[in-house]
Amino acid sequence: MDMNELGKMLQSERLRQGLELADVTTATRINSSALKAIEEADEAALPHPVYLKSFVRNYANFLGLDTAPLEDVLREFNAESDLTKWSPVEQVPTGRSFPFLGSSVAVAVLITFIGGGIWLFQKDYFDLTGLTAQKNPPAAQKTSPWDALPEESTAKLLGPLDQPEQILDISFNNLETAPEAASGVQFKLEDGQTVEVASLQEQSEERIAVLQDLDLRKAALGNVQLSVAEGGFLASFDLSNLTNDILSGKISINFISKDDETYWALGNEEIPQFRIRNFRNINTRLHLPSGLDKNDLAATQIVVTDSHGENIIVKSFPMKNV
Repeated sequence: MDMNELGKMLQSERLRQGLELADVTTATRINSSALKAIEEADEAALPHPVYLKSFVRNYANFLGLDTAPLEDVLREFNAESDLTKWSPVEQVPTGRSFPFLGSSVAVAVLITFIGGGIWLFQKDYFDLTGLTAQKNPPAAQKTSPWDALPEESTAKLLGPLDQPEQILDISFNNLETAPEAASGVQFKLEDGQTVEVASLQEQSEERIAVLQDLDLRKAALGNVQLSVAEGGFLASFDLSNLTNDILSGKISINFISKDDETYWALGNEEIPQFRIRNFRNINTRLHLPSGLDKNDLAATQIVVTDSHGENIIVKSFPMKNV
């Protein structure tokens, strides 16, 4: 694979998902002219190899593609770019010779050229306003999923959540719950389009391991509410401040019993586990596994997983007042 084939592959996957270059720019903060140059393999318009590798990796991650096969292409392209050498300018002799003057001028011109080039690339391809690096994420808690959880203030609100420091400002579309479908939980955008639902196999009601609460501060989970409904519960929460790593991650919801057992929160044909795709508000119906009563439950647990399958948020909420 070369840069031309790489660009066509990215363009083909973008079009398959029905995305415009502007959609990719909004999510990745990569200038649309740079994205177009990558897709068309326009070497004259491509960003510097130092930036190109990062742009391609972020673009591929956003589309949900495996970046491993792309590394060799970028490495080979970078090596070819490094072969370009400067040709010295022939000096015309004059009556008096100052050997040191020519080299000093050349160095000054070279420094000015490099500095100007870096400034232009930063100006044209980057907009990092509001970006805050997260170097040391907090370690996972060692307590049980619901020990020392805050007392409930109302019957429905499961407690105010601390919002983590903003990582990346992304514009989200509010969604509303679509009618139940045999394929799983679906959500609709304001323009009527349906959000992509993860393709999952039916899961049984077998017990799963209890997870410890953690928060790697890659997203913000807030406004969590749980109310009693016929046959189970209605869950609502917000997911915001997503980083590029979890734009194609997943969310799952579990019940934790008073016996320290965890169960999938299944609901007939509904499976409350779906892809994250630039949305914020989530509403879904949760049904109790057979043999369990709501009085048997100690907490509800929300698990957010990134595109690499790593849990980045595990949050348990007590059900004392529900």
